[in-house]
Amino acid sequence: MRLNVHPADPVSYVLVNMAGEFERHNVGAGVVHDCQVIIDEIYANLRAHVLPDNPDLTWTITLNPAEDHLELVVEYQGPFFDPTRPLPVGYRHPAVRPEGGMGLYLMSELSDDLKHTYHRGVNTLTIRKELGSNHKEHSLCR
Repeated sequence: MRLNVHPADPVSYVLVNMAGEFERHNVGAGVVHDCQVIIDEIYANLRAHVLPDNPDLTWTITLNPAEDHLELVVEYQGPFFDPTRPLPVGYRHPAVRPEGGMGLYLMSELSDDLKHTYHRGVNTLTIRKELGSNHKEHSLCR
């Protein structure tokens, strides 16, 4: 399944469409939750950091299900940005922690594998989530 996301599309549009695909492939609730958090973070980062310089930005998210894992592939045009190398974010009280970086940390922690490529102005982020007995449980957002 490949979904084109336009600037006017709310995050709920993406999440509802992806939820239907997760259900169609019988993906467990824990994996669905992790994927929803990851998608929400990607959406927020694109709106905050890419869309202001590219107001016509259309990005795609593709779900590639396999027997033992899922791949989410996100593609967008823009300057090089590798979210697989987030700045270290140690726990500090929100009042004293500098803003930024927590979403990238969450994406990294909730995915089983996270890869980035950049070719001819297109960022491609591939997120892998294991299914079944290979799935590692995360307690970050539950």
